[in-house]
Amino acid sequence: MIFLALRYLLARRKQTILTLLGIFLGTAAYVSISGFMLGFRGYLIEQLINNEAHIQIGAREEFLSDHSLDESFYKKTYSHVFWNPAPAGRKDSDMVQNPQQWYRRLDADPRVETYSPQLSAAVIFSNGKATAPSTLIGCDPNTQVKVTTLGKYVTAGNFSDLAVGGNRIMIGHELQKKLGVRISQTILVALANGSPSPFQVVGFFKTGNKFSDNVAYGALADVQKVNQTPSHVNKIVVKLYDHTQAAALASAWSQISQERVESWDQINSSIFDVFRIQDAVRFMSVGAVMNAEDVKDAGINLVPA
Repeated sequence: MIFLALRYLLARRKQTILTLLGIFLGTAAYVSISGFMLGFRGYLIEQLINNEAHIQIGAREEFLSDHSLDESFYKKTYSHVFWNPAPAGRKDSDMVQNPQQWYRRLDADPRVETYSPQLSAAVIFSNGKATAPSTLIGCDPNTQVKVTTLGKYVTAGNFSDLAVGGNRIMIGHELQKKLGVRISQTILVALANGSPSPFQVVGFFKTGNKFSDNVAYGALADVQKVNQTPSHVNKIVVKLYDHTQAAALASAWSQISQERVESWDQINSSIFDVFRIQDAVRFMSVGAVMNAEDVKDAGINLVPA
């Protein structure tokens, strides 16, 4: 068999060399591209798992339709109600309706490692003449660094300094550049229609993500005061012992509550669509290599005896 194989291979040496070279280069390209794609995928998934919460609990988004308010205003007095203009917009508030119930549920669930309530507010930061609209996130500093790896990206100060309270703030690198602030400086934070409140800068962080680095963090109670919503939260971020259970657990919680509950992979589903495209490219590469192998075999079969 070896003699027969060598005979076929040596009968047309130039074609054999070109075919083997094509297979070699195709295989090398496939291995290189696959290694890059899978390595990047693993890195990105690791960042998503570690830098973001495994599960996010937020207010469910429900919107008014043309006849959503018929019964509320007119009960069953009229069979048809015509609005001009028709009701539109979001129903209810953007807050978690009963956070205490969620705290009890999370404390009792053995799959939950820790969690942190949050309140995000759209505010305007001011430092002298420099102003920047952005997001101020109120959190429990002690649990926030356990849910995510934000504490690893602190470049100055300590994230736990926020726990002292008294209007302290930790600013992202991009927001710092816009405001030109330094440690211990005082900046003004205000809602669009509210009076400004002074906050002392106690640190900076840099994650490498421009969106994440354009926000600021403060103690939950301080942000609730600025937002004029005491005791309110609009998100609860959760870390599990096993991140692979996040999707199933989020779906189960979503069925028994009025809040929007999403896992890290559900939130980033568009990224996983890209991964599926990458898989298709890899499989096409395999098909190209196998096709080259079939052409080589066909060429060998045509060699005269």
